[in-house]
Amino acid sequence: MSYTYNAADIEKTLLYCLNNNTKLVADGLKPLALEIQGEAGIGKTSMILDLCDKLGIKCVKLNLAQQEEISDLVGYPIREYLSSNGHWYNEKQLSVESVALTNQTRTSWCPPKWVPSNLEDPGLLILDDWTRADPRFIQATMELIDRGTYLSWSLPKNWTIVLTSNPGDGEYNVQELDAAQLTRFFRFKMKYDEKVWARWAEKAGIDSRCINFVLLHPECVNHNLNPRSITNFFNSIKYLENFSSEESRYLIQILGDASVGNEFVQTFLVFIDKKMDLVPSPQEYFTSKDKSILNKYKELVGNLETQEYRSSIASVIAN
Repeated sequence: MSYTYNAADIEKTLLYCLNNNTKLVADGLKPLALEIQGEAGIGKTSMILDLCDKLGIKCVKLNLAQQEEISDLVGYPIREYLSSNGHWYNEKQLSVESVALTNQTRTSWCPPKWVPSNLEDPGLLILDDWTRADPRFIQATMELIDRGTYLSWSLPKNWTIVLTSNPGDGEYNVQELDAAQLTRFFRFKMKYDEKVWARWAEKAGIDSRCINFVLLHPECVNHNLNPRSITNFFNSIKYLENFSSEESRYLIQILGDASVGNEFVQTFLVFIDKKMDLVPSPQEYFTSKDKSILNKYKELVGNLETQEYRSSIASVIAN
C-alpha cells in the first residue's frame, strides 16, 4: 500500500533528512536524494523553497524539462596546458598568471553556471519536474542523484538533491522510471490538505475571505482544479474591498471564468451572498480591544438552541 502525506508532513521529513545527510557526509557516507511526487500545483516546489528560506541555506532550482543540450549538464569544453611545475592551467588563468608551459595539453570541462562554486556552504539542488525531461537527461542525472557527482564536476559535500515529479498515472506527460533509477532516491507522495494550505495562505497574505471559502468548501479543490489555480484567482481579487458590489461580482465572474471555471465561481458567489466572507479572522478576534468581534461571531453563527444556528459558519470559525 502506498501512503500519501500533506505538505507539513513532507516538510518535517525533509528537514530531518537534511540534518541526517549532514551527519552522513561527516562520517564519509554519501547523502541521500529525495523525490516528492504529487499532483500539479499543490505546492511541492514552493514548500522546498520556503524551507530553504527558513533555514537560510542556498537553493538552486533546475528544471530539466527546459534543458535542450546535455552540455547544459556537462558544462563546456576548455583547453588546459600543463606547466613545468606539474599543474594544469586554462586560458583564463594564463591570462593573469605567468608560468612556464610544457607542450602537453588536454580538454577539460567548465562546470555549468548554476553549479555552486562555494564548496563549504550547505544547500539544496531541486531537479524540478525531472520526469518530464528528455530521457537522455534522466539517464544522465542517475550518477548525480546517486552520488552528487557528474563527469567533470561535483556538488558541494553538504548539498542534498530533491526531485519533484507528477504521478505516472496517465494524466501527465511523464517518463516511466526503471528499477535502477527508482533505487537511487526516497520517494514521498504528497497530497493536498486544505488546512495545511490555509496555514500557508495566511502567511502568504491570501485574503482571509478566500481562505474561509476554501475551509468551507474543500471539495472545490480537486484533481481538475489545483491550489495553484485558486491561489492565482484569489490574488486577482485580493484588492476588491466589497465582494458583494455589482462591479466586484462582475470582475469575480470574469476573472474566475478565466482561471478556475464557472462552477467554482458560482459556489464562491453563493458563499458571498450568504455573507460568509465576512467572518472575522482569528487575528481580528485576539487583537480586538472590545466585544464587537465577539458580537459579530454571535450574529453570524446564530443561537445554538434554535434553528437559526448556522453550523457551516461555526465550522469555518473552528477551522
